[in-house]
Amino acid sequence: MSKAKVKIVSDSTCDLPVEIIEKYNIRIVSANIVFSVDEVRQQYVNITNEEFFHRLETTNVFPKTAIPAPKFFKEAYEEVLEEAEHVITFCVTSKLSGMYSNASIVAKNYFKDTVTVIDTQCATLQMGYVVLEAAIMAANGESKEAILDRVNNFLLPNVWIVGMVPTLKYLQKGGRIGKVASLIGGVLRLKPIIGLEDGVLAPFGRARGFKRGYKALLTLAKNIAGKHLMERVFILHAARPKQAEKLAADFKAIKNTPKDVMILEIGPAIGVHLGPGALGFVWLGEFKKEWLGL
Repeated sequence: MSKAKVKIVSDSTCDLPVEIIEKYNIRIVSANIVFSVDEVRQQYVNITNEEFFHRLETTNVFPKTAIPAPKFFKEAYEEVLEEAEHVITFCVTSKLSGMYSNASIVAKNYFKDTVTVIDTQCATLQMGYVVLEAAIMAANGESKEAILDRVNNFLLPNVWIVGMVPTLKYLQKGGRIGKVASLIGGVLRLKPIIGLEDGVLAPFGRARGFKRGYKALLTLAKNIAGKHLMERVFILHAARPKQAEKLAADFKAIKNTPKDVMILEIGPAIGVHLGPGALGFVWLGEFKKEWLGL
């Protein structure tokens, strides 16, 4: 049997659901979720989103994340190259993780001509959006050059993630808070609205209470509907499926919304830092903070 032109490898922070990963044969290299010295789990391997968020909400244990050793990327590349001529690997932003460093070291030392590693400057389902598009192209037999051109010149420059989180305490504990620290303090019940910009967490606003935060997301939704570049939008959430379903329904009721609206959940490796309760959008197009109406 002849080899595929390209296959996709991604670290597990892409947070795509298992059914998509299996459908497009995406090879995942899993992040470690460290609950204790004696208990280390791997995303997609031996812990589910449901179990993870339940433990986060019902215990006082604050897990940490650890990147996979280079050998796990080497194993993934060797496995995938048995079926494909070239591998394109997607990694969470290097400004928040060492994942890209480990993936690229292995590629440079052992697979110089057959593996391309991309520092997406993205995280969670923002990265997942790009991984999915690349995987669809690979499944359709597109060339390495065509996929990389679309990824680097269209998808990555235009993909946005913006969401509301109930608290910043998990980002504080995990040491990833960065510029978002400016949203701490002030009014009780403040709901920060954050995202990623240039590979780092960015503060986009804050709302007084969930209702106002939700209203800001709907105001954002109207702008997404009018200025999207692709007919696919992700509604993301962290252990809040009913809120995500309502947001999706409200979004679909807006004129000119994209046709493909997918409800997807943030996974453990990013959930460690965001905590339960996040709610937001991933889309391809433009974004301005003014679109939140705050």
